[in-house]
Amino acid sequence: MLGLRNIMRKTSFLALAITIFMLGCQPKEDEILPPELMGVWTSAAPRFKNDTLELSKENIVFTSGEFQDFISVNFILKVEKRPERNHVFYTIHYENIEGQKYKFSFYYYPKKGNVIRLKNQLEFEWRKVGPIKGSKRPPTSK
Repeated sequence: MLGLRNIMRKTSFLALAITIFMLGCQPKEDEILPPELMGVWTSAAPRFKNDTLELSKENIVFTSGEFQDFISVNFILKVEKRPERNHVFYTIHYENIEGQKYKFSFYYYPKKGNVIRLKNQLEFEWRKVGPIKGSKRPPTSK
């Protein structure tokens, strides 16, 4: 009987340790790009006439040019989120295909029409124009 209790204790301890480990491996809430930011973004500013910004769970894609002759696909490593008074400040840490790491920072204004303003170019607004190209639309509720 003593041996069975010992085995049960060890098994319970092992199950608890695995559970704690698995919970620790889950991404934190602020490391995931929220759904309201996922999609294709454009700016009406003439300077960015042919540019798009695509945000997904895994990627940040920059395109430029009338025929999208410049495309830069990058891999999101981490997303930092800092809520402020009337907006949320985001920093996306990403890596390009060569392994170089960068940061992309912007302000998101959910109460001003879901607008993004880049940290270094506050005068320009970016608006979501649709889902990511090639992605399925989420089902609509009836």
